[in-house]
Formats: sequence, C-alpha cells, structure tokens
Amino acid sequence: MNPIAWYNNLKMTLKLTIGFGMVVLIFLGAVWQGTSTISALRQEYSHLLNVVEKKKSLLQGINSNILQSRRREKDFIARKKVKYIEKLNHEIAVSKERLTRLSAIEDKLGNQAGMEAAATISEKVDLYQQSFNNMVKEMQSMGLDSKSGLQGEFRKIVHTIEVKLNSLDGATMQPETITEMLKLRRHEKDYLLRGSDKYVKKVDNQLEMLKMMSSLLGISEAEINELSNNCDKYGKLFHELVAANKAVAKEKKILSSASGEVENLVNQGVLKSNALMEKGVRENDENAARMAKLTMLMAIIALALSVFISLFISRLIVKPLQRSVDFAGIIANGDLSQQLDIKQNDEIGHLATALNEMSQKLRHLLGEINSGISEQAATATILTTVAEEVSTESENTSAKANTVAAASEEMSANTNSVAAAMEEATTNVSTMSAGIEEMSATIGEVAQNTSKAKHITDQAVSQAQSASQKVNALGRSAQEIGKVTETIDAISSQTNLLA
Repeated sequence: MNPIAWYNNLKMTLKLTIGFGMVVLIFLGAVWQGTSTISALRQEYSHLLNVVEKKKSLLQGINSNILQSRRREKDFIARKKVKYIEKLNHEIAVSKERLTRLSAIEDKLGNQAGMEAAATISEKVDLYQQSFNNMVKEMQSMGLDSKSGLQGEFRKIVHTIEVKLNSLDGATMQPETITEMLKLRRHEKDYLLRGSDKYVKKVDNQLEMLKMMSSLLGISEAEINELSNNCDKYGKLFHELVAANKAVAKEKKILSSASGEVENLVNQGVLKSNALMEKGVRENDENAARMAKLTMLMAIIALALSVFISLFISRLIVKPLQRSVDFAGIIANGDLSQQLDIKQNDEIGHLATALNEMSQKLRHLLGEINSGISEQAATATILTTVAEEVSTESENTSAKANTVAAASEEMSANTNSVAAAMEEATTNVSTMSAGIEEMSATIGEVAQNTSKAKHITDQAVSQAQSASQKVNALGRSAQEIGKVTETIDAISSQTNLLA
C-alpha cells in the first residue's frame, strides 16, 4: 500500500498527531544523543579522575610510609628502642598493602608498565625491610646498650682486667697500665661514636701495649697469661663489633639506597599519573569537542527533518484544502460544470464530496429553473397572443357597438319621422320590419361577440393567474438560488479560513 495514500486516508487529528509525534521523536533523539554524550564524557572523566587520584593517593601513601619508616629507622639507630622496630614494620606492612591495591588498579587498567613499576617498588620495599632487619640483628649483636651484646661482654672483660689491675696495688707499672687501659676504653668509645678504622688500629695497638706492660707488672706468669688472654678476648670481641658495625653501615647504605629508589619510583609514578591525567583531560576535551560537533550536526539534521516533515504534512493538508477553496470559488462564480477530484477518506475528502454533491444539486436545480423559465416564456407568448386576440375582438365589438349606436340613432330618427310619416308607415312597415330584423340580428351578433369576448377574457385572466403563479414560483426558486449562493459563499469563507 502506498504510504502517502494511506496517510491521506487518515483523519485530520491522527495526521497532525503522527506529524507532531515524528517531530517530537526526532528532537527527543537529538536530545538523547546530546545527553548520552555528556553522560559518557562525564563517566569517562569521573573514571579517569577516580583512577588517577587513587593511584596518586596510593603512591603518595607509599612514599609517606617509606618516609615514616626512615624516621623509625633513625629513631631506632639513635635510641636503640625495640618499639621503633615494630612501628617500622607496621609502616612497611601498610605500604605493601597499598602496593597490592596499586598493582590491582594497574592490572585492571591493563597497564603493564604500571604493574612492573609496582612490582619494582615492592621489591625495593622488601629489600629495605630485609636490610633493616639485618641491621637490627647486627646492632643487637653489638648491643643495644652497654650491658647487652658485645658491649656487655666488653664491659665484663674490662671489669675483670680493671679488678685485676686494681688488686695489684703497689706493683711496678700499675698506674701506667691502668692509664693504658683507660686509653683503650677511650679508643673503643671513639670508634663506637665515629666508626673510623683508625680507632680500630689504635685499639689493636693499645691491646698490644697492655699485654707488653702486663709483663712488667712483676706478677706471676699465670697472672700475665690471664691478662694476656683477656686482652685477646677483648680484641676478638672488638673485631667482631667492628665487623658488625661495618655490616650495620653496609645495611644503612642499602636502606638509604632502597628508600631513595622507592621515593624515586613513587615520584615517577606520581608524574606519570599527572601526565596520564593531563592526557585524559586533553582527550576528554577533544572528545567533548567532537561530540559537541556531532550533537550540533544531529540537531541540524533533526531540525531539517522536522522542517521537511512539517512542510510535507502541510502540503498534504493545505494543497487539497486550497483546491477545495478554488473549487468553491468556481462555484461561487457560477461555473457548475467542474468536478473536484480529491479521493481521500479524511475530513478534506468529505468536504470535497460535499462540494461535488452541492455542485451537482445546483446544476439540477438550475436545470429545473431553466425549464420553468422556458415554460413561463411559452406562457407569456400565449398570453401575448390572447391579448392580441382580445384587442382584436375588442375592436370588433367597438365597431359593432358603433354600428348599433348608428342604427339606434337611425331608429330614433325614423321614430321621429313616424309621426310625420305615419302615412308612410304602412308603406314603410315592410322596410321597418326588415330593419328591425336586421337590428335584432346585429344585437344577437353583438351579444355573441360579447360572450366570446368574456370567454376569451376569462381565459386570459386564468392564464395570467397561472403565469403569475409560475412567476411567483420562479421568484421562490430565485430566492432558493440566492440562499444556495450565500451557502456557497459561506463555505468558501470557511474553507479559506481553514486553509
């Protein structure tokens, strides 16, 4: 079925509803396109902002954990309190948990480089923790205070030597030996404070000096050997402390390097996150501009389609209405020979059918009027003929009347002559009798002509009444034609108003 023909057969209300609905749908489509575009851009920007901010927050949190760990490290080295070990391990545990979340985000994004960076940071954090634990172990072996570890053993040995030397009161070289012992202790403390190898050498030299001076104290060989063995033990423990101290220094370097690398990687990660954010914002702006152009294009297309649909529907409605208006104008101008060719089942089609029927009925009515006018013309012709006959008969009657009048005058003259010519009456009886007979015949003929004139006059009156009735009927028909013409003018005005 032809869609245009199907649309033309719809009711006017349904036509307008469909047209308006199509325009509304087009604009709703354009609005939906713009709204969905804005929503998509907002979601994309929100996702980007959420992801980047989460990454930056995690990276900055990891950096904060490492800085706190360094602080706990320094506190432990300075104060040698076990509580700082627990605090540092807590910071490391929190940083590892954040690294796990960071790796999960990078994996969700499919960022292989980010996952590798997170793994590298995790390795450095593990290295830092392991190095710190090694340092703690070495420092614990050295002694966290003067009574524990190697320092505690130093104190015991030094105390034994001091007790032995003090017990040798009055012995040769005893004060000098005690002085050298105090110098040994001073070099020990200098090394513990400064960690310089020169103090190690000084400690070794001082131990040799003590062993040499012990042989000058004037004591037994067994006592000399005891002092010498204690010096050897002290030297062995001191070198173990030196080794532990060097291990601590090594671990400190590892700690510094690992924390520095972690800070560097974290800063790089933050910079990359900022770059990713800038890139995302730039791409989002580009997408927004592109989507704005697309939305504008969709709006223009929607507007063009709406205008086209409006013009198309208006043409489908206005064109047949204009034809109906023109047809009504043709009828108003008196041309009833035309037909309006509009075949639709809507209100316009009904209007066209009504106009065609009106034209047909007007043609039929005018035909009847023309027939009546012809009949009236024929009747008028007959009346004219009758009038002429009446006039002719009237003239004949007048002539007869004149003849009667003349005869009457002649009779009056003859009557006046009777007295004078009584005598001649007898002789003229025959003549008078003939005249009377002629007069009687003339009067009879006048009476007949008068009756005939009356009959003709009655016929003329009857025909005049009939003609008057037909003229009245013609007048009523003319009034009906005037009413029809007024109706046509009204229909034409309404049609023009509808158009």
